[in-house]
Amino acid sequence: MQVLILGKGAHCEIRWIEQGEERQEEIVGPHVWVLGALVLHEVRWQHAAQRTVFYVNPRFAREVTGRTISESMLLDLNKVERHDILVPQWLRAFSELRKPRTKADEEYRKALGTILVVHFLRVLKEVQGKSSASTAGLPPAVFERIEKLIERRLDSEIPLSEMAAEARMSANNFARRFKASTGMSPHQYHIRQRILKASRYLTSGEYRVSEVGYAVGIQDQSYFSRIFRKWMGCSPRHFARQR
Repeated sequence: MQVLILGKGAHCEIRWIEQGEERQEEIVGPHVWVLGALVLHEVRWQHAAQRTVFYVNPRFAREVTGRTISESMLLDLNKVERHDILVPQWLRAFSELRKPRTKADEEYRKALGTILVVHFLRVLKEVQGKSSASTAGLPPAVFERIEKLIERRLDSEIPLSEMAAEARMSANNFARRFKASTGMSPHQYHIRQRILKASRYLTSGEYRVSEVGYAVGIQDQSYFSRIFRKWMGCSPRHFARQR
């Protein structure tokens, strides 16, 4: 199995087969993607930035979590780090030892890798335990309707009440179930989709940097730059230069 860590600015599209169905997810760091053993998948990087992949023996993962992991799961890296304040330091130390110079460096890097993998798997176990006892997410058909609404309205705000009406739920129930499905509030998810669209515009060269914010409905350029940096780890101008 694999544990894929996407740091700030990393952006990829993952396609995989789960329970006989083809699935697709566009991911922006900081996130941790856990992919079960023998899951057919393909990763297409839009912006590699900070990324680390751990290949984990399924038997080892089963010892940590108490079960066989045969599916996939996305974890917010910021939430993972809040479980232990040392995680950012471990990740930084692991990254700095990407090319060990001595045997001691190599052994230290292996130890850090093991610590990180065990930590992520334990968080995964805890999250799954909570989710099984918490509010269920949105039904797939409802979530698809909301995704289409957001895609149509990327360049404008969407009130929570309008999304809830589309889902045929009360606003509070919709917000809870949406977060159970995505790990984000409807507003955060809408912003995320806007930033993903903005990054594609910057990559394509269709728009000047000064125009991209307007193209995704964010009129305040300083706010657009701040929110883009928060999601992508760099300014829109720097992102465009990297492409």
